[in-house]
Amino acid sequence: MKVELVKVTTEDARVLNGAFLEPAQEKNEVPGVDVFLMMHGNGGNFYQDFYVEFAENFARMGCASVRANNRGHDVVNKVTDTFMFCGVAYERPHECLMDYGAWIGWLVEQGYKNIVLWGHSRGAVKTVYYQAHKNDSRLKGCIVGSPPWLSYSRFIKSKQADKFLEYYRLAQKLVEEGNPNGTFWTDLPTYYVAGAQCYLEKYGPDEKLNIFKYLDQIKSPVLALTGTEEVAHRFAFDELDKEFDKFAQQMPNLKHVSIPGAYHFYKDEKDFVFKAVLDWLKTI
Repeated sequence: MKVELVKVTTEDARVLNGAFLEPAQEKNEVPGVDVFLMMHGNGGNFYQDFYVEFAENFARMGCASVRANNRGHDVVNKVTDTFMFCGVAYERPHECLMDYGAWIGWLVEQGYKNIVLWGHSRGAVKTVYYQAHKNDSRLKGCIVGSPPWLSYSRFIKSKQADKFLEYYRLAQKLVEEGNPNGTFWTDLPTYYVAGAQCYLEKYGPDEKLNIFKYLDQIKSPVLALTGTEEVAHRFAFDELDKEFDKFAQQMPNLKHVSIPGAYHFYKDEKDFVFKAVLDWLKTI
């Protein structure tokens, strides 16, 4: 299969790289989709393994895909030809609008008309955020795979409230001391290196990344995926499946699939997920 390295430039001049996988056969057997735009999660990047198997399966069926970076790739990354840094430690919620918009625009320029946006983990959160704010008609649908439920009000009522607030106050202290880009290790809501100002903006009382603030604003079809083991054992995913089920009762454009036995990366469940995606595509 032929993979081509591609890149886009956002409206604020950020260069983002990706991998375009062309179809392996002329006939497209994927229902109603020309191309998938696949977005990584927390600190990930376009060359991680997670999407490769899905992308290759779609290519065998005659459908193209792009595995794309957004500016939240890796923990910290250097912005090309500047002294600025980004990455998951420093990205801000609203910036995904420019990142996702640039990639969708590039696909349209290549002649694609039926695009499905598939975000995983933090990329799924950004997928909800993007489509709720833009309701981009160029998207045939959205797949949100295992998004964390990032909710300050939930966190401070949880069994780990004291620990979460300890991190939150540390971020506040760094900002108050004039060090908004100061970083620290945290395992709540997920394990990574966080920039202080970024941490406050992502996980504060405004709940800017709470997917359930935005989900019902999306007009396009949405497929939500959750893993039963992850929901049962991980802090930021507690009761995620139940909340999706609740929204699905009120949103005819939302379908939720619970993946039996799955953790975050669907290690042994990729065939199940691939079939679930194809079955959903047939309905939209």
